[in-house]
Amino acid sequence: MPPAVNRVIMKTYPPRSQDSSVVVYFSKSEIPVHAENLGIVSVYDSGASSRCDSVSVVNIIKEEARKAGGNGAYVSEYIKPSFWGSSCHQMTASLLWIGDFRAAADTGIHPVAQLSELKRIKPERTLSQVQLSLNAGYGFRTAKISDQLTQVQQQLLRELKSGIALGASGYYFFNDWTGLGLLFSQFNSQANALASTASGAQGIYNIREAIRFVGPSYAYRFKSGESWLVGMQLAIGYVGFEHRETLLNELYTVEGATAGTMVGFDVEYKFARRMGAFASLGLTSGTLTSYTENKNGVVQKVELDKDRWEGLGTANVMLGVRFHLK
Repeated sequence: MPPAVNRVIMKTYPPRSQDSSVVVYFSKSEIPVHAENLGIVSVYDSGASSRCDSVSVVNIIKEEARKAGGNGAYVSEYIKPSFWGSSCHQMTASLLWIGDFRAAADTGIHPVAQLSELKRIKPERTLSQVQLSLNAGYGFRTAKISDQLTQVQQQLLRELKSGIALGASGYYFFNDWTGLGLLFSQFNSQANALASTASGAQGIYNIREAIRFVGPSYAYRFKSGESWLVGMQLAIGYVGFEHRETLLNELYTVEGATAGTMVGFDVEYKFARRMGAFASLGLTSGTLTSYTENKNGVVQKVELDKDRWEGLGTANVMLGVRFHLK
């Protein structure tokens, strides 16, 4: 969508044609004598703006000047794109009618001297600085099940592929759009089957698995209407894996960790000034190349061959509540 435009028009002349010339000044000293101020226009990022390069923004200012019947504009504020701010060029300008371009600007006091150095874009914040979220839902593992396993093993793994997903996050936003914070996500699953020990005793064979992600995260958000927010998150951090098997008095555990990433998307509806409800999709990735196993008290480190590396990817669909502070 195009950038947002705010305007305050104090005086107008007949609108000028689209091909008429408009001179844009970035220095007040260059403006000819007796330039008449018609109003003010601000072109700024609405939160999801495109086509907001410097040329496009200047062209918007020129078009606003033509609509007001002007033939000049003085840019008093120019905010360039920055990593923590907007990706758009943003400008505030006074719209001018200039009767004589030949008159020098420095020949004494004239109306242009009364043009204020307006700074209108540095906006009042409309969104919170601190954002805390809690969410829960359904998740599933994205790794494929090997066809070399037995049917019983494949059935157990199919049960372990889906489970409960939990999440939490906290962010500090430098402006209405971008922030840094900490993101946590956990996937839990379990499966049960009737099995026998080596001695022939029967019991319930229980398997539990957990995949946890925690790490620093970058967040981007923007408003869509008065009550809706759209957010995206990217995190790099720690991915931990736990696998636990029990059968009667026998215990077998596997623990491992690796580096991984998480990408998140959410849509939020703010039902109160400081609270909102949201739906989210989170995609976690990581690959386990080694782990520590404990078999009835006997502990050893296991290095996996490349063709046996364990994929820890998950996809989590969740609902949650969000708190907006400050």
